Amino acid sequence: MMKIKNTTKEELTDINEIEKKLIIRYEDPTVIDINKALKWSITKNEGNYLSYKTVYDEDKIIGWFHVAQDIDFRYELTLLYIREEYRNQGYGQKILDYIISNIDDDIYLYVYQKNYRAIHLYEKYNFIVDKIVSPTRMVMKRKFEG
Repeated sequence: MMKIKNTTKEELTDINEIEKKLIIRYEDPTVIDINKALKWSITKNEGNYLSYKTVYDEDKIIGWFHVAQDIDFRYELTLLYIREEYRNQGYGQKILDYIISNIDDDIYLYVYQKNYRAIHLYEKYNFIVDKIVSPTRMVMKRKFEG
């Protein structure tokens, strides 16, 4: 059974490691300074982890997510990470079901253009490409269907 709890500071190491792998895999070093992106990522996580959520199945940490309201009060899914050993088991869908059922508004997110697995999952939930924001990233948006 899936449980959701507040993220602890101790979990930041795992979150930072997943994000590091994503940056190295999907960012283009000819366009962006990878070291600067990695440092920014760590700073962002350290400054926001108190509002991150950790997802458990029984006593095992499956992954993390974070939904924030931006300055315009729009909802942004700022991260959705599933530990590698738990991918392709429906956890991403369960987390998105949870998020969508708790937000009565549009949701947007940034995703790497070559992260096809993530894009495929978001498309199942009616997220569509809203705009390309860099050579490696795009914004996807899901209109509220209330």
